[in-house]
Amino acid sequence: MKKVLVFWVLTVLVCLCVSASAIAGDEEVWQSIFNNIPSEKEIKNNVWQDGRLYNADVKFRVTTVDGQDGVFRDNDRVTLTVAGRGVSPLSFDGTKKELETWAEANRTALFKAVFGNAPDTAASGMTSTQSLAQSAFMSSAYMSPNAMTAQDAAGAAAGTASSGTVSFVPVSNKDIVISGQHDRMKIGSDKATGSSGIMAYEWRFGESRSSSVGITVPYRQLDVEDNLDTEYKHAAFMPFFKKRWYRANGVTEWMVNGTVGVTYLKSKVFTDGGGYLEYGGGTGLRYSHALSPHVIVNAGLMYQALKKEIPNDLVPEEVRWISNALNDLPWEHNLIPSVGGIANFMDGRVTLRGEVFRVHQLQDDVADGYEYQTVVFGMVTVRPLSWFSFSLGYKESFELRDITDQSYILDFKITW
Repeated sequence: MKKVLVFWVLTVLVCLCVSASAIAGDEEVWQSIFNNIPSEKEIKNNVWQDGRLYNADVKFRVTTVDGQDGVFRDNDRVTLTVAGRGVSPLSFDGTKKELETWAEANRTALFKAVFGNAPDTAASGMTSTQSLAQSAFMSSAYMSPNAMTAQDAAGAAAGTASSGTVSFVPVSNKDIVISGQHDRMKIGSDKATGSSGIMAYEWRFGESRSSSVGITVPYRQLDVEDNLDTEYKHAAFMPFFKKRWYRANGVTEWMVNGTVGVTYLKSKVFTDGGGYLEYGGGTGLRYSHALSPHVIVNAGLMYQALKKEIPNDLVPEEVRWISNALNDLPWEHNLIPSVGGIANFMDGRVTLRGEVFRVHQLQDDVADGYEYQTVVFGMVTVRPLSWFSFSLGYKESFELRDITDQSYILDFKITW
């Protein structure tokens, strides 16, 4: 099983490296933009055209030196207006070279009008940190623990619970979890479908297995049916450490994690694809209490932070305003309270799990409608063998503006 996990980790690492190396894009991005956002899908010389560039409404007229359609060269002129995300309309009239200078001078407002909080919000409906928070709740990094009667726990850790109590001492030393989701979204009027998942490994050690180290590798990809045929991909590594403090019928868990990942976007505008790196981490505290050997309730609070960055030398000079604006973005800070419950049936062979958590973005200047995200998920787990279980689940997000987010979950867990 170690070999399987190593294989998947190396596979994702290769994907991260390939995506990071593909950050460089077209050398004629502005020409690509003006050719793809209008309904004509081509620049019409000296004709007013309009369309959408993600969150922005763009109206423009390109006047070429030779009168040719479909091109936008250095000495050609453009008159345009850009408006979106509550940003005051931005206007420009000049040559392509002057456009590059203007875009750099207005990069903060232009970036917000086009992408809102960040490109991942425009392309996938939520930030990477919001998505990673969901991954943490459904993986070994932060998932609420199960429990057993003291008599059952005695074989795993003698003396950790007295008769009549319920023990949260883990039975296994090591877990491997492979989880996959089918995702359906509606971002504004655009439909999006894709898949996401988690590969996770956890090793428990110490007295009563009260400490754990491990890694969660979440990934996500979406195909968006927008006017730009956007493709979105994200993958990350989340190493973590957990510490547990046991008490009669309860356990307190503290978790700390790091995060490093990459987001990759491709569309008719960015035909060669583009992406950026992300890094950060977080911590969380959760208390679980057994009301009986069959019913467990839990509550917790988690904090996650993430910073986006892209080296400027990997971005075409004419659109350096995008990388400069992205690098100017502040750290994204998220505070996530949660409540949940677990019900065990048939001596623990069938488990029902439910969780509700709310992601609060705390940094300044969050785009309206994206400050909060409530997530509800439920899962039924069947354990036909002592070392193997599988789960089916459903997850849905609420509160994000103009976003419908639904996922169907299937995962497998191997313990030993």
